[in-house]
Amino acid sequence: MTSLIAILALIAINAFFVTAEFSIVIVRRSRIQQLVLEGDAPAKTVQNLQRDLNRLLSTTQIGITLSCLALGWISERTISSLVSAGLSVLQVSALQNSSIIRSLSILLVFLSVAYLQIVLGELGPKSLALRYSEYLARSLGPLSLSISNLLYPFIWLLNRSTEILLSMFGIQFSEEELYGQVTTKELQLMVEASAIASNEPEEQLLRNFFEFGEITVRELMVPRTNIEAFPVRGTYAEFLALLAHIGHESYPVIDQSLDDVQGILKLHDLATGLQDQQIQADTVVSRWVQPPRFVNENTSITEALELMYKHNQTMLMVREEDVGGTAGLIHLKDILGVIISDPEEDEIERSQEIQQEAEQLYSVQAQTSIESINEQLGINLPFSEEYQTVGGFLLFSLQKVPQINDQLVYENLEFTVTSLEGPRLERIQVKCLPAPPETISV
Repeated sequence: MTSLIAILALIAINAFFVTAEFSIVIVRRSRIQQLVLEGDAPAKTVQNLQRDLNRLLSTTQIGITLSCLALGWISERTISSLVSAGLSVLQVSALQNSSIIRSLSILLVFLSVAYLQIVLGELGPKSLALRYSEYLARSLGPLSLSISNLLYPFIWLLNRSTEILLSMFGIQFSEEELYGQVTTKELQLMVEASAIASNEPEEQLLRNFFEFGEITVRELMVPRTNIEAFPVRGTYAEFLALLAHIGHESYPVIDQSLDDVQGILKLHDLATGLQDQQIQADTVVSRWVQPPRFVNENTSITEALELMYKHNQTMLMVREEDVGGTAGLIHLKDILGVIISDPEEDEIERSQEIQQEAEQLYSVQAQTSIESINEQLGINLPFSEEYQTVGGFLLFSLQKVPQINDQLVYENLEFTVTSLEGPRLERIQVKCLPAPPETISV
């Protein structure tokens, strides 16, 4: 009877270590962090164990291994005696041989212990840990940490031996590499795997977020030629006129040119001054100008967003990579638009960039990139650091702010301004003229 109780106790010990290991490893770290901030002591213990998973896994492995060895030893003796007694009661003369009894005992020990160990010591505890991971982790964490402290010398020896063994094969590792954060690629695979069950807009939002860090400021910035700036000595009345005309919430403030940006002027800051009755129509608003923040063209929008958050800005000026002049600016709304954009709408918008109106006649959005129009129309507009778009090419070539019906002929291409949005170019008609006949020299 005592031996049977010992067997059940060893299975319970094995179940304890399996449950503790599984629940502490799989419980959400964000939830544990939340409980720690609320002052939950068991959660703090769980957090400590999660930060040193090598130690936790070594502790549970020692407990599981020792309990299994003891279980096999005690079970063999106990079940052997039970088998022997059963055969004696049955008085089966052919089975009275001790070697036969021992062979049957070993078989029965293996089957019985394997069954109990799998059901009570492994599957049952793991199922409970999956269902009640937070509760079990908080309940078993303190005792697990105490056992870990008690077995620390053995744990250190085991971990050190493992590291030495692996180093002999040229394998170096750290705990962060073994149990660290999931990579972006792995998260993308997780999103794709759950796509069937997930809400489609939410899935697309996650996809956009993962692609977020691959985009540079240059891809999203408002080009230099499209920047609406405010003079450093401008008045409140002039700002209101610009606001009514353009409608932006903030503007770069310049002195002589866009290469001389003095700061950023935001409507919110002027509203505060107006509330305090510090502003009149002829008030020069330079005192409300905030210092500008600059990023390079090749800066990732992740870094740009961090800079905006750090300095409480919604706009950053973009420097040219080589010469250091102003290449453009980037708004917070443009960055956020990357995350919440709809790929179908983006495709529709891209298809509207260049619309064919007739043979060799196209209507082109001014914001269409030089690379895009060259590729789609099979033309060869020149690239330049002075512009990145078709509208920028026209502004640079005409050297003035175009008006409706203004034209430019470049090689065999005729550009006609067809639409303006305020002072900005909106759409341009591009006509492919017949190529001039080649002159044959005699």
